[in-house]
Amino acid sequence: MGKIDSPVKKYSGYVILPDFYGYGELIAWTEAIDKADTLIEGEDTSAVPLAKMLPYLDARALAILPMVSEWHIDGLGDKPEKLPATPIIAAKRFNFWLSGEIWNVINGDELAVDPTSGGVSTPG
Repeated sequence: MGKIDSPVKKYSGYVILPDFYGYGELIAWTEAIDKADTLIEGEDTSAVPLAKMLPYLDARALAILPMVSEWHIDGLGDKPEKLPATPIIAAKRFNFWLSGEIWNVINGDELAVDPTSGGVSTPG
């Protein structure tokens, strides 16, 4: 996939994602995202109380970190151990943007996905 510029001003820069993931990476990603999704199961992410949203975002962040090949985001360093949690709106956008880009690598043009929930549907 290559270089992808961050659309979040607070976290400007870019990341580099691989052209593909191996099965082990895909298994770890989907298990982590599924686990995160259980934290807010059945709720609209725009209406989830902050106390429930933070563990959800943290679980997603842990899933995101190993999926990025290179980090060039201002203030994060070249191998961050955590994603930012504040300011909350920018951090949430950054989290969802990154997971959406990872889903783009995973799905390519073949599958439909809701990057905010981690759900995947396969054609026919």
